[in-house]
Amino acid sequence: SYLCLFTILAFLFMLKYINSDKLRFMIGAGICFGAACSIKWSGAFAGIGLLGLWLYHFYQKIKLKIDWKIKIKRALLLCLISGCCFIIIPVVIYFSSYLGFSKTTLATTPSDVINQGTNLYEFHASAFEPHPYGSKWYTWPMAAQPILYSIYDGSKIMLMGNTILIYSSILALLITAFFAIRKRDKKSLFILLGYCSLWLPYAWIGRTMFLYHYLPASVFALLAIVNVFYQIPKTRKIIWLFLLVSTVSFIVAYPSMSGL
Repeated sequence: SYLCLFTILAFLFMLKYINSDKLRFMIGAGICFGAACSIKWSGAFAGIGLLGLWLYHFYQKIKLKIDWKIKIKRALLLCLISGCCFIIIPVVIYFSSYLGFSKTTLATTPSDVINQGTNLYEFHASAFEPHPYGSKWYTWPMAAQPILYSIYDGSKIMLMGNTILIYSSILALLITAFFAIRKRDKKSLFILLGYCSLWLPYAWIGRTMFLYHYLPASVFALLAIVNVFYQIPKTRKIIWLFLLVSTVSFIVAYPSMSGL
């Protein structure tokens, strides 16, 4: 989905900014973050991970052994630029996403946009009715409850995961957590931060939720699989076997996903 696309791009640009210290990448991260928020409010969860990355970069900046006056000036400048990138730009993009609002409704002013947001919040805040395909956030890594999208003449189209990828990603996330905590591996820390920031906030949401809410976090779960293969040497044959088994698993499940 576009939400996944812009969320992952925001993390990618932020990572490139940290590695290169080039402003254009921070601006790119802010634009993609704003686009994600304008698509779905849950895109704001990416802000938690982006903030974690920013704090890491900020710490690296202030611990440099330079004159404290220069250090303060650089810190204030970084905060000012970051505020523009991750607050002002996303807010502008969010409100700009309503430019076509007046073409389909009677809303024409910024206050109408705010009222629309209030109505959306009230709807989601009261969406507690149980749903046959609703699921709890802690079941999403196992994809325990698929979603039925369509049924016609005995055929069903369902959102369901690849069994091999699902359980491999759980194991890979645990191994990645080990690399991140015990070995202080930066790649693993990045993946774990992205995954947790996009998944764990749902633990505090009480409304009825569905498996598709897990999609942005699932990208980092897949990155965890890649990370494990990357960290462990001499796994070339295992990788090809894994790809083969995953492909077979997809082929087996495809009739249920496509309605064949």
